[in-house]
Amino acid sequence: MMVPVGLELSPAPQGLDQEYGALFTSASLSFLHQLVSQFNDEVDQVLRLRVSRKAQLDASGALPDFSKATRHVRDDPAWRVLPVPPRLQRRHVDVGDMAPCDTPRLLRALQSPAQGLQVDGREVPGPLFDFGLLMFHCGKALYNSKSGPFFYLSKLGLPRGSIKATVLIENVLATFEMDEILYELREHSAGLNCGIWDYSASFVNKFGHREAFLLPDRSKYVNMEKRFLRSYMDLLVQTCHRRGALATGGMAAPILPPDRHSHAYRTVLANVTRLKLLEIKAGVDGFMVYDLNLIEPMQELFQQHTAGDNQLQQVRDDVTVTPEDLVCMPAGGVTLYGLKYNIGVGILFIHAWLSGNGHFFYRGQVEDSATAEISRSQVWQWICHQAQLEDNQQVVTRAMVVELTQEVMEELRQVTACQTVRDEERLQAAAEMFLEVVLKRDFPEFLTTYLNLDHTFLSSQAKRDNVARGALTSKL
Repeated sequence: MMVPVGLELSPAPQGLDQEYGALFTSASLSFLHQLVSQFNDEVDQVLRLRVSRKAQLDASGALPDFSKATRHVRDDPAWRVLPVPPRLQRRHVDVGDMAPCDTPRLLRALQSPAQGLQVDGREVPGPLFDFGLLMFHCGKALYNSKSGPFFYLSKLGLPRGSIKATVLIENVLATFEMDEILYELREHSAGLNCGIWDYSASFVNKFGHREAFLLPDRSKYVNMEKRFLRSYMDLLVQTCHRRGALATGGMAAPILPPDRHSHAYRTVLANVTRLKLLEIKAGVDGFMVYDLNLIEPMQELFQQHTAGDNQLQQVRDDVTVTPEDLVCMPAGGVTLYGLKYNIGVGILFIHAWLSGNGHFFYRGQVEDSATAEISRSQVWQWICHQAQLEDNQQVVTRAMVVELTQEVMEELRQVTACQTVRDEERLQAAAEMFLEVVLKRDFPEFLTTYLNLDHTFLSSQAKRDNVARGALTSKL
């Protein structure tokens, strides 16, 4: 392959030369080089602005509000997003946490321990890398089959406006700019999406040092019925439908028990149905499930309570959401169960990540980076503000979290099926990394970013990959 000047590509992992060559052709590398060169500086600027905005909020103690500078965008009733293609008009039930490709060998090629691709001596931003490769290899095929390209957020010969992206509103500050987001993407928007746990974690991220924003136990006190989350969804639906954009709800994470006639099955299904019916009545056009067995009952729920492919006609003129509604923290405290549950989720996510997986199963539901973010955020915040447990009035301290981490490890060994010394080492490494994150004085903004740059994670990855290489060499 011909590598463009200024682009550096790490060698293929052992045994994956053919797959590497199929992905990184001379043409695809040229496309990636042009894509990254064009947008790299803009990505850096956006990231710097995000840091600056956070510092401004911390220094001033101010709360977010709707920007006066872009009021003309919000107040203009004339503009609309381009209609989505027929394939997206009816998206009542999407499948969440589904990787675009489940082929382990391809994943191994993309998850090489090396830095990967560099342009002009700098590591390529992950989103540009993933987007560029997918668009280059699959864009035309998806468009010709009327199946995309659609993203759950050129020189390819695709008509302008054919690429569609759904934007996850996962940050409290973005809630105040939803009109502006749709306006900027009006030719490419597939709508906006709610994500309860990413969104809730963003409150700790942006306001976690303020005691007034102490978020109570998520397992007991945080759900879409609470004012700040219900207001978030109502405003998202209203904003989208006024602009002709689809509004989608979050993912149902529970896994249905195998026995359809059991009390446990009926209980789980009833709980999912109750919460998803709230979203349907709020006007969402669809939502996600993880368990494929939930697709049929959730589709039936839409059919029973809605008419047509979507609810775009529900413009929610009855809704008035204020800035105060959006930042109103729910009442409630901290429980021992919730603290141990958050510790478990945080450790298991890091363990899954060390194993090359982005999600895992725990206590009857799927967990992923979103639940890991809210879990580690709550543990950090409860330590920071010395929250008291409802159970016994004990104060949540660093020492308590360390002690409870050791307590939950036995359960986690069973969950992860620890059988070998290497299994135990990986779980212990995950626990150590989790404690390192939650015991820090300052809040690490994103868990995955922190781990990617952290020496503990990098050294653990290197050790894992060296073991894998050794096993491969011995087989050869």
